Amino acid sequence: MFYGHIGGLHATARTLLNAEKMIPDGQAAQVLAAGVAPRPVSERQEYMENLLTAFIWGRY
Repeated sequence: MFYGHIGGLHATARTLLNAEKMIPDGQAAQVLAAGVAPRPVSERQEYMENLLTAFIWGRY
């Protein structure tokens, strides 16, 4: 259980660090300006999830 919490904190920290990269890059503002807000079971939600996943795993 301890390792699970450590892994969760690590994932959260990595997400925040990568989200910080999206702000000066302008990509987050472009997504919001285009109205690409996550909606359940939609193409837009999938786009946003893929974009965030790419930043989380360092593909940008």
